[in-house]
Amino acid sequence: LITIDSAGRVIIPIDDGLLVENGARWQKVGRSAGLRGPVYAVMQDREGSVWLGLAGHGLAKWRGYGQWEHFNSDSGLGSDLAYEVAPAGNGAFWAGTDAGLFLGQKTPVGWTWKRQAKLGDLPIHSVRPDAQGRLWLGTEGKGAARLDTASGAVEWFGAKQGLTAVSPYTM
Repeated sequence: LITIDSAGRVIIPIDDGLLVENGARWQKVGRSAGLRGPVYAVMQDREGSVWLGLAGHGLAKWRGYGQWEHFNSDSGLGSDLAYEVAPAGNGAFWAGTDAGLFLGQKTPVGWTWKRQAKLGDLPIHSVRPDAQGRLWLGTEGKGAARLDTASGAVEWFGAKQGLTAVSPYTM
């Protein structure tokens, strides 16, 4: 069912998401935006949120319609499984994922995500900044770590330091 939003834009549900008219162009909202299609129905409510009827996935409500951003392996995040996110300052964000720790920064053409090489692809479940700007990380299988975000140095905490858990999922 084709819909017209409150701004007069045409919205068309398609097999793998939505097409939204944007002037002379069409914006596709699909997997890279976090939307798992097919979309069978779409409507905009009085508050401006867009409701989607999804095949086999129930309903989804898109709050802040037109401002949606989603990050996953298709957009450079490294994994579709993200455990925790924390601010990094200057509009950047840290993301702990099943494929490591990533720093996301907005650029003029979108977002870039860079894996923190010293941690590799170790699953990072917890990302907590401290007052000195360092990050405390809970990992899967390697204990806890403290990352000095300025120098990139990593300090590990495990049994030798009194931490007997090898997978502290939260800090």
